[in-house]
Amino acid sequence: MNIQYVKHEDIDFQRWDRCIRKAVNGSIYGYSWYLNTVSKEWNALIDENYENVMPLTYRTILGIKMLIQPHLATNLGVYSSQVLDGEKVNSFIAAIPKEYRYVRINLNKYNKLSVDNIKVSGDIHYELDLIEPYNKIRSRYTKEAINAIKVAEDKNITIISGLNSADLIHIYQKNKGFLWNIFFRQRIATLKVLVSTAVRFRVGHIYGAYQNNNRLCAAAFFVTVHKRATLLFLGLDKEAIKNHVLEAIIDEFIKLHCEQDLTLRFEFASRKKYAGIYAGIGGRRYRFMSIQQNRLPWYLKFLKL
Repeated sequence: MNIQYVKHEDIDFQRWDRCIRKAVNGSIYGYSWYLNTVSKEWNALIDENYENVMPLTYRTILGIKMLIQPHLATNLGVYSSQVLDGEKVNSFIAAIPKEYRYVRINLNKYNKLSVDNIKVSGDIHYELDLIEPYNKIRSRYTKEAINAIKVAEDKNITIISGLNSADLIHIYQKNKGFLWNIFFRQRIATLKVLVSTAVRFRVGHIYGAYQNNNRLCAAAFFVTVHKRATLLFLGLDKEAIKNHVLEAIIDEFIKLHCEQDLTLRFEFASRKKYAGIYAGIGGRRYRFMSIQQNRLPWYLKFLKL
């Protein structure tokens, strides 16, 4: 296998997206339009036939290129039209150019590896298969999850789909606070482009939750490709948190999409408050690999990106 390092401007995006579309481990994160939205700079490792590809998302800090995981793409790694073995993944990791002095990236759950001189750790996410009827899925909810949903029901929380993107961004910003919105304006701009593009491509769906006074208190954004629906990000105000609205939104999504060949995937699983919710509704815990390598000059070794 001949792995080539390809600069962004030289990537054949049609062939790239065809590879992601056919990949056994394809995901929304791998498509060129998604990468172009969430990462200002990215190059790639590609074999000669675009059958195996790996995006290299990076930032240039103080003139030094560093491979960094984009905020809205929690895992990337090697995508392939064939089942991947550890040797192939190792070959891609070994082919990462030395010009990237710092590496901290997450691979997808189908990437297994063992590489010397690189720190290998792991992170987690939760998934829930929706192939079964709703009652069977709900039967595996914990008592805490059922009680949480009942709290939302008792508060007359109404869940709707088809919320507009402006309301989604508004509740997300409101949840973050004034200072966050000042320092992370670029992140908000990225979210706006991402949501509008995903909705235009008909892979993005927005759910909103309203209190009985018709006030929006929560919103959640799902993207669905490759038979996987991912809860990508959400906004909850204080009342929504208190009234367990997130559990109600997830429950509603399950009601609407059960008995389909679809897997519901949850982000934010590294945060305990969310991990407990996902596990409570029956989500299965998975681990994906994270690789780290630090060849920075001694005076920059302290950086954690």
